[in-house]
Amino acid sequence: SYERAVELDPSHTAALFRLGFLNDLAGNDFDAIGYYEKCLRHPPVGKGVLYNLGVLYEDHNQYDKAADCYRRLLKADPT
Repeated sequence: SYERAVELDPSHTAALFRLGFLNDLAGNDFDAIGYYEKCLRHPPVGKGVLYNLGVLYEDHNQYDKAADCYRRLLKADPT
């Protein structure tokens, strides 16, 4: 399971991202944010992490954090 992968390797960003995504789909925003934020600690940070986390921050009126995600996303991929 993804939880087991993260338990064995806390820096397993693919599993962290998937846990964030699945929690996001299930409406568990705060859990999703937690998993995505853990991804931020293990560069390189994927574009999906930055985009999804930015959207969740926006949904929770954390506009400064959302803007930071989008700035980082634009820097990584100007298109």
